Amino acid sequence: MNNEKIAFLHPFNPDNDEQPLLVFDCEKLPFIVDFHFKIFMINLIHEKPYYIESQLFRVTNSKYQKVCDKKGFLIKTNDTQGRSNDIAASINVNFQKAKLALAGTYFVTVSISVNNKEIDNNKAYFKVSLVNE
Repeated sequence: MNNEKIAFLHPFNPDNDEQPLLVFDCEKLPFIVDFHFKIFMINLIHEKPYYIESQLFRVTNSKYQKVCDKKGFLIKTNDTQGRSNDIAASINVNFQKAKLALAGTYFVTVSISVNNKEIDNNKAYFKVSLVNE
C-alpha cells in the first residue's frame, strides 16, 4: 500500500504573495490567464520518481468540460531532515494561457503515479465571475 498523498492543492495569484485564490473576478469573458496552482504532498520517499499529472475543467450541470490538455512531469524529492520515508513537499505549477470562457465553477485535478499506476489524486474548485454582473 502506498502512503504517498496529495494533501491539498489550491489556485493562487503569483502577484499577491501567492495567496490562495477562490474566485477569478473578470471584467470580460472569455478571460485568458496563466493559471497558477500549488500542490502539497506528504509521505513521499527520498529519490523515488513520481509522475505528477494535472488538468483544468469547467463544471457544466453535472458534467465536466476540459479547459486545458493534461500536463505532466516527473519529480524526485530529497530528504533534508533525516526522514527519508516521510517527506513533505510542495510545488508550483501553471497552465499558460488558460481560456476561462464562461462564468461558473471550475476545478483543477492532480494525480500522482508511480510506475504508470495512479496512487492518489485530488482536486480543488474555484469560481470565475464577471465583476459587473
